[in-house]
Amino acid sequence: MGLVAHAAAGDIRADAVALTFDDGYLDNLEAAAPLLAQLDLPATFFLTAESPDRPREYWWDELAALLLGDAPLPESLDLMVSGRRHHWPLATVADRYRTHADLYALLRRATASARSALVRQLPRGAGVTGRAGERRPMLAHEVQRLAAFPRIEVGAHTVHHVSLSAVPIGELEGEVAGSRTSLERLVGRPVTAFAYPYGDTAPAAVTAVQDAGFTVAVCCEQRPLRPWDDRLCLPRLGTRDEDGAALHARLTAAHEGTR
Repeated sequence: MGLVAHAAAGDIRADAVALTFDDGYLDNLEAAAPLLAQLDLPATFFLTAESPDRPREYWWDELAALLLGDAPLPESLDLMVSGRRHHWPLATVADRYRTHADLYALLRRATASARSALVRQLPRGAGVTGRAGERRPMLAHEVQRLAAFPRIEVGAHTVHHVSLSAVPIGELEGEVAGSRTSLERLVGRPVTAFAYPYGDTAPAAVTAVQDAGFTVAVCCEQRPLRPWDDRLCLPRLGTRDEDGAALHARLTAAHEGTR
């Protein structure tokens, strides 16, 4: 991420941007990387290191497909969470959205093992079957193809995309350092940039990122970069579902707001 070095040196251009992509979806390889190469633009892709040899979906995509899709559902959903049975209504669209919000909050703060145990209950409990690969992260050979594109940097995003303040310290360290080790083995070059899942920059998480040897880490703080920003807690302006004109206007407004 050359923009960080320029910012620290105080010679950053007012209109400079660094492009980053989180989570490693297949469209990063099939759509984003070819376009970046065509335009000769650099970018950093932050990838998780979980199960790179089998197709899978992220839990939030599976949860949305199960509860917010078109599949018929029973009147209610009963799941075992931390040894207690919980009951959620599913009779109406509003019920589905409330249940989705409740489960999303639970899963986001869960450890990887607890989350897997809960997700495994969903198809059976909801009376539907999860999809196979309709929207999935890249497999190992696809990550290697991505890394082979010119001007592409691969960064780490933990092993299981967990909220780092919600896991025990030993698991936290494994999520951070383990993601770097796995990705370096996969792409055959150093991985020195990290992105905090959900922007969770708890002090222990930042320490783990530093101890793992990362030199740059980004969060989700919505503002432009400043020369004095901590390299292990760098802000980013997110974008989704907006056209180029809207994004340009928002970036311009954000820049004007820092003057």
